[in-house]
Amino acid sequence: MSETDWREARGDYLGWCEACGSDRGGREPDVRRYECEACARRTVFGAEDPGEWIANGWLELGEPPTERTDEDFKTVSDADLEAYAQRER
Repeated sequence: MSETDWREARGDYLGWCEACGSDRGGREPDVRRYECEACARRTVFGAEDPGEWIANGWLELGEPPTERTDEDFKTVSDADLEAYAQRER
């Protein structure tokens, strides 16, 4: 689940079953090991603790940073600075 989806789910009081993947509304965010209405296992978790979600592989935080290239770090030449200064005078 993406971080954005997790934040929305937390605000909407959703809970997820670790066993069958079913989700249900009306769950407190701190729900832990509640019985699933779909599969009857006690594996429903709320979205309160992001650490638990990350540790279990249920939550992926953001996109990995992109690698920067030399183009990202181009500098302005002295000639360009002088031309700009001339225009501003």
